[in-house]
Amino acid sequence: AQPKTLQGMDMLKQAEKDYIAAFPNKSVQIEALLPAEDRIVVRWSCNGTHKGPFRGNQPTNNKFKVSGITIYTFADGKISEAWQVWDTLGLCNQLHLQPEQMKKAA
Repeated sequence: AQPKTLQGMDMLKQAEKDYIAAFPNKSVQIEALLPAEDRIVVRWSCNGTHKGPFRGNQPTNNKFKVSGITIYTFADGKISEAWQVWDTLGLCNQLHLQPEQMKKAA
């Protein structure tokens, strides 16, 4: 049987659970909010410690700090689309993992 593909809020909730399990002390700081018509741009940073399994890797107990930008588009008062870019290579380097060691998120 094929694994279920998560979309929408289910996907976001599962991703957040996975991140909390891997980085239970993670903290996200909003660096800037830039509203524009039907969207908002969020510049953020995140830091924490790798304390649980993450994408197939056992905890390293290494601390990390990464940053990124997320663009949310709204329709009918709800998020209709989200685009995000963040420093995944920086996270790998700080956890002392090679990018190829990172399994794709389900």
